Amino acid sequence: CRTELGESEFAREAYEVARNTDGGGRQGAAVRIGLARCRIDAERAAEALTILEEVRRDFPESLEVPVALYYRGIALRELERYDEANEAWNRLTADYPGSEYARRTRKERDTLQPVRDRLALLIPEYEEAKREFRASPKRENRAPLRTLEDVLTKIGTAKDPLTERFLQDVVRKEGGEVRAAAVGPLLRVGGARSARLLVDRMDSFDEATLVALLEGLERHHLEKIRLGVFEDHLRSGGKPRIQYAAIDCYGRAGTAKAIEALVETIPEASAREEVGASQTRTLDRIARVLRRQRELEAIERLGAVVEARRGAILRRVVVADSLGHTRARAAVEPLRAGLFDSAPAVAAASVRSLGRLRAEEAAGDI
Repeated sequence: CRTELGESEFAREAYEVARNTDGGGRQGAAVRIGLARCRIDAERAAEALTILEEVRRDFPESLEVPVALYYRGIALRELERYDEANEAWNRLTADYPGSEYARRTRKERDTLQPVRDRLALLIPEYEEAKREFRASPKRENRAPLRTLEDVLTKIGTAKDPLTERFLQDVVRKEGGEVRAAAVGPLLRVGGARSARLLVDRMDSFDEATLVALLEGLERHHLEKIRLGVFEDHLRSGGKPRIQYAAIDCYGRAGTAKAIEALVETIPEASAREEVGASQTRTLDRIARVLRRQRELEAIERLGAVVEARRGAILRRVVVADSLGHTRARAAVEPLRAGLFDSAPAVAAASVRSLGRLRAEEAAGDI
């Protein structure tokens, strides 16, 4: 699930746990493929190849072998070893012709070549997909839009200044859903430089493009951007898509300031029953994001909220509950302090979280 949400580092953490507990068992091959995907996402394709080699060596009879061959081709492509990448995919289509991943290779084969050759094929494909999208009736344009998104995603695999300039032109010249579809590929290709360009232009973006930007910004982009530029979107209750994307974006940043801004967005109330339906949905979104935090800086900021024993009770309850899901030992002491909060709901949340953390040292306090 973390991988599908684009949260590769959290996914890697879970796969590492699985590898260390039952890494040689029935799921050993799947765990290693998951780890390899995370390494590819983190632009560490050489490490991914080493992990995928373990699948070939240790799990030759696994049903996951065709998946491993597919990602082997992807990793070799990222390393610009195109002949070896084609060899891996040839083996996949020859040995496992009916598998889903063999079908994928047939659709994506043109990505296994140098950037200029790839763009020479994909840019005309993009222009054709764009024409079909614009020509389709609005009520029927989901399929043409998906085709357009697929082509732009393939263009986004070609990490090169040429690709970056092409995608920047799409963002500058197009509008609506076409521009929104180009944002993610541009962020993957252009890194922090393109992220800053997009942020500088975001006041002119429509809702779809703004949501695509907020969803596409990863932690390495956010380290180069002043997060405060998104603060209005964090509190834009009238536009839930934008607000939810901003909440997730702040969660990925995971800095003390980002966590503080998220906590301040929690409604000032004593209990959930006091807030309306839309605020409850916002509250639940923030709670999920806080539960995902793993960095010490974020945990310490959350702990300070519980230890302070002041401010809106609901905020302290949500934070105390979230700390129990972080698996962080640094959360134990703030939660022990939370046991003695004057608000019973905060004390109860602290008890539950200490239980989740298996904090035996808190038994006496409880």
